[in-house]
Amino acid sequence: MLTWRFCPVGWQVANAKPTRFSIKSGKPVKKYLLLGLLIFCTDLWQSSGAVLSTTNSGIYLAIGSWQPQSGAPLDENAPLQFDQNFVWEAFSTAHGVRLNYPNPEFGIRVKLLDPDGKESPKTALGKKYGSKFDGVRTYEDVISGTSMGGMDAREKYVERGRGFSGGNLPAPRDLFQMEKTGIYTLQIEMLVFRIIETTATHWDRALLRFPPMKIKVEKPLTAPFFAFSATNHGVCLSIIGTKSNGLAGFDDGLRWRPTGEDNIMLNALDLSSAFKLKLHGPDGKEVPKTALGQTIGVNFDAVRTFGRLPPGIKLTYLDIMPGMPFHVPEQPFPVLKDCFAMEKPGVYTLELQMQLFRIIDKPPYGPEPEELLRFPPMILKVNRP
Repeated sequence: MLTWRFCPVGWQVANAKPTRFSIKSGKPVKKYLLLGLLIFCTDLWQSSGAVLSTTNSGIYLAIGSWQPQSGAPLDENAPLQFDQNFVWEAFSTAHGVRLNYPNPEFGIRVKLLDPDGKESPKTALGKKYGSKFDGVRTYEDVISGTSMGGMDAREKYVERGRGFSGGNLPAPRDLFQMEKTGIYTLQIEMLVFRIIETTATHWDRALLRFPPMKIKVEKPLTAPFFAFSATNHGVCLSIIGTKSNGLAGFDDGLRWRPTGEDNIMLNALDLSSAFKLKLHGPDGKEVPKTALGQTIGVNFDAVRTFGRLPPGIKLTYLDIMPGMPFHVPEQPFPVLKDCFAMEKPGVYTLELQMQLFRIIDKPPYGPEPEELLRFPPMILKVNRP
């Protein structure tokens, strides 16, 4: 179950005292309200074992996963799970050190090695993280045209039961294509800026880079089915199931969800226009469709432009926010056994193609949903016991 918490972002003014707890829009909000939200989140969630960075100028970072609060002791030696969100926070050897941290493309670089030691491909969201990491030299390199988060580095990290109230990171499965089961090694490299109050009206910010932190991540044999599409104009689609061992289930209630490299607005089409399905049995022969299956994708090839959609098509608005794939709700997908006459047991091969519309914002006219994103077919293996 993916979750998210509110954290302060938006300190955008260089060389000036920032307004505390401003959000990305730049509008100040009540600091007591946000402080209450942070305390609330800290009380509900605590870290499940954490990996600590080396110390740089008295500052060090801790990364862990979110776990529901309970009386059970935390196993800090256990690997973190591939479908869990991570949370990080800064600590210090001094007291009350104030920090800024930039957006993930500037401030967080990630790499994942699979159980065989080979580098795992990144998803569209994963490619966003650290894409501009090497170009950061000064605070001015990141402040223009982006948001800036802020936090106070706590005095000391407490190993057990300590709640985090810092930044959040997506689950590894949202950043990488994790096809194999086993133990992966996640490397996270980060940078922050230490705020130095040189005068009453002027603040400097010193860049602090931290070497990669290595985190063990497990994708167990019981992990649910998960597959990714190719990336199309910064958008990637994930297919999510409940069955395990790398196979979708013929009776599985599959779901799908888009992720993206940037803020992206989408209009998803209904079953008649969004999907094209073809299934081959264990013998390689094409499997006949049921009455329901024949209605899915009936308008797929007829979709060309948003202005000339076939009549009666229903749309679902989806808003992608970078760094928060869990913000987009998972969309339903038809159960395969209801779409095909899957009578024989064995492993079937599903050819699945999807399409949706990207909403293009054209000032001064506003959003115009006119760009069709048609993805190449995906090949999924389906188990029929």
